[in-house]
Amino acid sequence: VHLTVGGQHRLAGHLVDALRELGRPDGGAAWTDDDVSLEDGVAALGLDRRTALHPEVQLGFLAVFLALESGDPEPLGKARRRFDRALERTPDEPLATAGRAVLAVAEGRADDAMEAFDRLAGRSPATMATLASMVARHAGLRSAFERAGLRFEGERVVRTPPIGG
Repeated sequence: VHLTVGGQHRLAGHLVDALRELGRPDGGAAWTDDDVSLEDGVAALGLDRRTALHPEVQLGFLAVFLALESGDPEPLGKARRRFDRALERTPDEPLATAGRAVLAVAEGRADDAMEAFDRLAGRSPATMATLASMVARHAGLRSAFERAGLRFEGERVVRTPPIGG
């Protein structure tokens, strides 16, 4: 999945139109990443701020899910590039870090995944709670965790005996 520049422009236009319909000022170029009105407006649409501001990360997660559902490992490379781009811009970005951890799970690299999850648990419990919810809802992701010998216990990832091991 790749959004063209035109696609990104249309998506941004839809966001601004939806905010106007809710009676929120669109702000235009005056908005910044830390502008409370942007955060409030995005929340009014049912999106969290990070999701709205990190399409690269969201596309990375979609690529991981596609790989898990199709059994084709090729989208995992695309996911890695998406997460890397987000982390180049913001090195400690929790969702991109979570994406790299989930990618490691999908690739069966449990040690790398555990290291990332442990760092993330201390920095962003909310992101860990989101991941726990994703794993609970997505059978392919849950199976990947099981194959890697990992599972969520509350908002932490712990090791379990791998399936077949």
